[in-house]
Amino acid sequence: MKVFNRGVDINVSNEDALKVNGTKIIDKDGKIYGDIHAAAGSIGTAELADGGVTTDKIAAGAVETTKIKDSNVNLAKLATGIKPSHIVKFFVDGSTITGTTLVGLEEGDLIVTITATGAASVATCSADDTLPDNPEDTDYLIVFRAVS
Repeated sequence: MKVFNRGVDINVSNEDALKVNGTKIIDKDGKIYGDIHAAAGSIGTAELADGGVTTDKIAAGAVETTKIKDSNVNLAKLATGIKPSHIVKFFVDGSTITGTTLVGLEEGDLIVTITATGAASVATCSADDTLPDNPEDTDYLIVFRAVS
């Protein structure tokens, strides 16, 4: 069958279900060829195959911080190699601390101490507000807290 409509030559056959101007659009098994133009909002999750959207298909700058809704990324969504931690406090030197007390520390916080000579040590806070060691006036402290 051959139909002529507004200058478009449409062919339907047993080999190719639909051709327009000699270009296969749909084959006999229903596979669609070429670009598909759909109305906005007409393609949703159900229409996308699992794994159908890949990194190559996402435009540069289309997955940026401002486009992610607050509280929508959680540990379950992160790759297993990403460890949940963040810097809670950073102190320029130990002179801002009196003894081993540091308000805001929680049991389990990881404390990295770097001395003026460059030596480093890591220890875990065993009691709230208590450093594992008494820092010197020239020590730098970085405190990490795991989040869940």
